Amino acid sequence: MFLLALLLAFYSVRLDAFELCRRYETVYCGQKIQDSNAICNVTVRNSTENCEQFVPAGSDFLANNIGDVFLTLKPEERYMKLFLGFVLVPQWKSVQVKVSNFEKPNNCQAVTVSRNDNFKDNLLNYGCVLDDEVDPNSSFLLEVYSENGSQFSQKKIMFSLPDLFRFRDASADAPRYIFSYVDFTNPAKLTLKFQPLDLKYHVTHYKIEVFRQRETHAVMVDVRLIYAKNVEQILSFDYNTYSEEGYYYFALSEIGKYCSEDMCYKTLTPKVHISRKGRPLVIGIVGASFLIPFILFMFYWWNYKYRNQGLFVSDPIHKALVIFKPSFDKHNEVVSALINSIEDLSDPPVLVDRINLTKVKEKTVEKFCSDNLILATHIIYVNPPSTDAESTSLDYMTFNFLKQETKKATAERKLIVVRLPYSRIDSPSILSSASRFELIKDFQGFIKNFSTLQPPDFCKNGAFVELEKKIEAARIENENLMSIPEIVVTTDNEEPKEVDELIGG
Repeated sequence: MFLLALLLAFYSVRLDAFELCRRYETVYCGQKIQDSNAICNVTVRNSTENCEQFVPAGSDFLANNIGDVFLTLKPEERYMKLFLGFVLVPQWKSVQVKVSNFEKPNNCQAVTVSRNDNFKDNLLNYGCVLDDEVDPNSSFLLEVYSENGSQFSQKKIMFSLPDLFRFRDASADAPRYIFSYVDFTNPAKLTLKFQPLDLKYHVTHYKIEVFRQRETHAVMVDVRLIYAKNVEQILSFDYNTYSEEGYYYFALSEIGKYCSEDMCYKTLTPKVHISRKGRPLVIGIVGASFLIPFILFMFYWWNYKYRNQGLFVSDPIHKALVIFKPSFDKHNEVVSALINSIEDLSDPPVLVDRINLTKVKEKTVEKFCSDNLILATHIIYVNPPSTDAESTSLDYMTFNFLKQETKKATAERKLIVVRLPYSRIDSPSILSSASRFELIKDFQGFIKNFSTLQPPDFCKNGAFVELEKKIEAARIENENLMSIPEIVVTTDNEEPKEVDELIGG
């Protein structure tokens, strides 16, 4: 018996009814539209009442296999089309499909397909032309229920849409948006599926990063590379959550001819909430009475043997992010020496990364914002030298992400502004609530942000001595640059004049 192949996509409704599609609805069964009514019954509906009454009776016990689901986004000449394909088990009698805005569950589109006895072709086409005004920040929930007598099965998928204009018109060297979706039917295993990019992008691998967020803190829990296969095939990746509670999401990026690792736009999936569920636990009385004390003794012995050998680290490793604007070489050397001193004197260890504000504008801002700013426990802004024309010049994306991150300043997230002897006094207004330190004078208070121990004797620390030397050399270099006279170039008809007095005249 043939497997049921079901191609679905969304349809046209008004924006105030459902925000996904706009026009050109096509719904038919079989190979041709004329065959539709002969082999299946299709009901399309969209109302608040239907959304509330959609879930069938007995849906709390939907443990049966429903098959697989595939979503595809295809750019046409003047519009974008979204297709849903279902390969279901052959025992189905009726299928219900519901697509809703995740934030507005009563804003939905529902489709019911009933199978006739002569439905042997097992093909359903459902076409949707996407509205150009669909918000890329909106998350959509796809629910599929299949019924066969008293047996029910289900699928639950979360997805969002990329910026349709840039997805459709992106050139080979422009930021690439990867269409993806997350199957969370089984809370113990999340399945990420995504549509490969066109061959013109010369992609060799896809990088997948998995994040789990609890409260306001997100932690990367897995990283994988997937080989770029045939562009016609949907790629997938499974991650076992083991029902660990939290909000899970994926970051998807490409690696290839135009993009080295972590240097191109990262597509973030919607967040899927996994709640902890209790599991039945059966333990034999006799076996437990013997095994549990033995296991506890082994843990005690193992911990006693290795606790002084540095194999167990209870303190978390923090991450500091240094944001600076490159200037003359001596100033850039001060930034490097500052990073070395943080790494050398921090306890517990701190991983330090940097954002060069000049390079951020030339490359992808999204990479730095999605990875470094979100995961950083310390954000450090270094005021530029007084020779620079502007100190508050931040690119638009970095400014917006910093603005959001400054709202999250807690005991675990620290915002710091560093002012050097030769620095400008002003700093970006969004950092007005940050702690401020003048180096070297306030170095002891500065380094306390990275150490839980008593401050050591800095005079004997090599990294501190090197930083002190670099700051003094940069101060002298800054004074020399400030004292360079301004020369005015005139035409032949004008007499040249000195604006500043020349040195050594």
